[in-house]
Amino acid sequence: MIIDESLRRVVEKGGPISWVWPDPIPVVRYDGAVTKLARNPNAATLFCVWLASAEGAAVYEKATWRGNVFVPSSSVAQKTKGKKYSYWPFEKAQGRADAVKLFRPIIAP
Repeated sequence: MIIDESLRRVVEKGGPISWVWPDPIPVVRYDGAVTKLARNPNAATLFCVWLASAEGAAVYEKATWRGNVFVPSSSVAQKTKGKKYSYWPFEKAQGRADAVKLFRPIIAP
């Protein structure tokens, strides 16, 4: 997901700014999961699947101003079409966790 809500809000209020998407674009991934102790795992699974759909992504983007670049029909995917994305793939989640642990004391003591 790309968080461009801060800039979009200023632009929508008439702010005299514009921005350029870098290439590659840093993307924050939000992964969904259903725990084995979920009270209603089928509903939770359906919600995760819906959230990753074009309809769910549009509703989420409208509510949060955060778009899903992995859903081609989302507005942010349309704006960034043709760009490369930079993110931690799920398969390398442990590497990301290790990097956060290493840099957290430096960035946010």
